[in-house]
Amino acid sequence: MPMEFKSKDGGKDKIDDCRKMMWSLNMVMRTDARRRFVHGLTCENTTGRLWYGDRSDIVASEEFDINKDWRCLVRIILSTVLAREDQLGYDPSVVARFFDNSKLEPVYDITIYNSKTKDTAIYRTIDVISDAGADNSVGRGTRVWSTQEMKDGKPVGPVYVLKGIWVHPGRPAEHAILEEIREKQPEYSRYFLTPVNHGFAPLEPTNASVLFDTHSPLGRKRDWKPTGQVLGMQTNDSMDAKTPSGTRNSVGPELVSKPAEEEFRGFRRLSTDSRQLYWIVFKERGTPVHDLTDFTDIFTAIRGAWEGLHAIHLCDYVHRDVSSGNVLLVPASPLDNLPERGVIMDLEYCKKVTDTSGPGDVRTGTEDFMATEVACAEYSRLADIRCVKPPVDWAAAIKVHKFTNQPERAPLPSFRYNLLHDMESIWWLCIWMMLRLVPSGADPSVWITSYHNVFGNVDARTRFLEKTGEFLKHTSHLSELRLLCEPIGFWQSALNDFYDMAYRQFNESPGSLTVIRIDSKMLQLSYDVGREVLRTMWEASSQLSTTFAMKRPRTQHEVITKRFRTETQSPRTRPSTPQAGRSVASNSSSRKLFQSNDVVFPVSKKRRINKSQSPNNV
Repeated sequence: MPMEFKSKDGGKDKIDDCRKMMWSLNMVMRTDARRRFVHGLTCENTTGRLWYGDRSDIVASEEFDINKDWRCLVRIILSTVLAREDQLGYDPSVVARFFDNSKLEPVYDITIYNSKTKDTAIYRTIDVISDAGADNSVGRGTRVWSTQEMKDGKPVGPVYVLKGIWVHPGRPAEHAILEEIREKQPEYSRYFLTPVNHGFAPLEPTNASVLFDTHSPLGRKRDWKPTGQVLGMQTNDSMDAKTPSGTRNSVGPELVSKPAEEEFRGFRRLSTDSRQLYWIVFKERGTPVHDLTDFTDIFTAIRGAWEGLHAIHLCDYVHRDVSSGNVLLVPASPLDNLPERGVIMDLEYCKKVTDTSGPGDVRTGTEDFMATEVACAEYSRLADIRCVKPPVDWAAAIKVHKFTNQPERAPLPSFRYNLLHDMESIWWLCIWMMLRLVPSGADPSVWITSYHNVFGNVDARTRFLEKTGEFLKHTSHLSELRLLCEPIGFWQSALNDFYDMAYRQFNESPGSLTVIRIDSKMLQLSYDVGREVLRTMWEASSQLSTTFAMKRPRTQHEVITKRFRTETQSPRTRPSTPQAGRSVASNSSSRKLFQSNDVVFPVSKKRRINKSQSPNNV
């Protein structure tokens, strides 16, 4: 259990302990795949506070005096000493094995309880494919390994891919969506990975029917009372803090912005939906688009993803999380008579087009590839259509002193993700690759500047997509990619027209429609245009003679980090970087120990804990 102590209980001491505890809780959750949750303890002089964190929330108790309320401290210590491992937050279905002392990371034996057959199988991880998703304290916490099934205590058979992800209960699982797509659209099956096994982690292995749930971590519903207050995490001199070098780096693309988590909420709110740990094993292993540097390979992958996305749409789903990490190039499968192809994965955020549950869609997706309307969470294009003013006879207007010319506008409908948003994400993926791959021997600063001018913020991306002049200005340096710029520019115009046609159709529809729907005719036309553009770009890419390399632009955070690291400091100095906290709660069954006057919530996307920071005494 992470602990932080101070000899004084001043304001800065408490803030420093809070920051370090947030860091420690995050380190435990992201470095150990066995952890479901983690406790912590801070103490400034005689003022103590108990902490708890999982993939849904991070909370803190009210302060208590360890001298006056010594029973609280004794209870914490005895509960920790006498508790079983699962009561301390360890998943009994995930066992760590250390076979090689030279490796910092263990391998894991993970037991999967099949959702349908109820059979159990054990898989041993081989190496980490990606665990960058686990860096966020709260959220999906996605981890991916290569793995083999265990038989008689030994790994045997083919190498698979194992993914673990914390999902919201009640939603269709990824394997269920894949089964539906394969049944309804069998001709598109090749554009998806093949599930081998799947299941949810149980609370206890002896009763696999009872699943672990973050809102019932010990098998009973948590009884917390939010206070509506937030613990302080920042002082005026926070920016003078030093950021230490790290001892563990997450595996995954550092150049890709992190996915936005669902149900982003204010600091004073606890999560409304719990999370459960879902495991799925895939037969194939592919290469993410962001790891490719050959444009023929890139467009082979994206073309396959486009076909898979169309199958998703034909089954009345929207994907909602298209990115460079879930579009893969999969090698040929001679035994299955399948060529090298692209696939689309990570269907856990798929949602039925007709699903209008809740007040409206929260923002999901990865920022660089997110449709601009999704990033703003409003129908900005529909608003523009409704802002168009009718022609005015200005000479007549001034004679009658009619100076108002603001037409009445109906309120915008509640925002919902639609099919065109998915398609726009594929377009952004193409642009992203074109701006990130730099010709060998070229000055990368031009490409990096152009990238920042386009992807710097959502307003810049909106101008780039909607204004031809902006598009031409920021692609003018792509002389080696002229054959690609023309078709992608054509697709840009088509996308804008498709939005305009669909939204005008909605705006002019009689009745009281509240949701923008893309009809089958528009869907087919949009798909046909995208398919033809991608085919043209794939053919043109074979004519490119230049070799390319990925150049990662430095972010402002990296510049600051580099400055900090040049200063003399101990590599084991723990961070005091400010972190935003979110919610908290109290347990009414034990007022002194759990009833809280302060709250701490999950770290927000823009103020993530720096994954380069190293553990000190976690």
